[in-house]
Amino acid sequence: MVNNGGCSQLCLPTSESTRICSCTTGYSLRADRSTCQGVGSFLLYSTHEGIRGIALDLSDNSDALMPLTGTMSVAGLDYHAGNDTLYWADTGSNKICRAGRDQTWREEVVGSGVGRAEDLAVDWIAGNLYWTDHGLDLIEVSRLSGAYRAAVVSEGLDQPRAVAVHPLRGFLVWTEWGQTPRISRSHLDGSEKIILVNSGLSWPSGISIDYQVHSFTPTIEF
Repeated sequence: MVNNGGCSQLCLPTSESTRICSCTTGYSLRADRSTCQGVGSFLLYSTHEGIRGIALDLSDNSDALMPLTGTMSVAGLDYHAGNDTLYWADTGSNKICRAGRDQTWREEVVGSGVGRAEDLAVDWIAGNLYWTDHGLDLIEVSRLSGAYRAAVVSEGLDQPRAVAVHPLRGFLVWTEWGQTPRISRSHLDGSEKIILVNSGLSWPSGISIDYQVHSFTPTIEF
């Protein structure tokens, strides 16, 4: 049918002149019966097979995402709600990639010069992407497309692991696994670096920020 039958995703002909619209996994038809909308609240997670998603509504047992396959070992994962895009770091291929949540497109963001990208974080306000390179002891930044790549923190790092951003406050927060495991913070340009925690840590492997109370929560491996 011309123009996909007016459907935003799937057009399924029911006769020579009629059709119904349908949606991919994680989406449902709006009241207009033509356009699709994604699940509003969901959890993304990575497995050995790829990336999956589930709805946070416990009464909804369906997948919130068509399983994304073709990855080798996803270590870092983030989501840009503004453009409905998944970003991930694959330590198996040493690449950073992105894809639309409906998986109509997929591309490499950074495909070379990566030692071991362990985690990444999307600055949804400035449109930048930050990632930790555990192999090269760097924290790098680029545009969301991978353009204008630069090292934002390149000195004094010892096996950087997790990273998070607080665009509303202009903060970059990360963890390190080295001789002295620690959690540090700087401005988003890498300036005014300070150590927040450097005792009582073993392997701080994850970190998240509460944007309402402006606090962070680390994940520790023992």
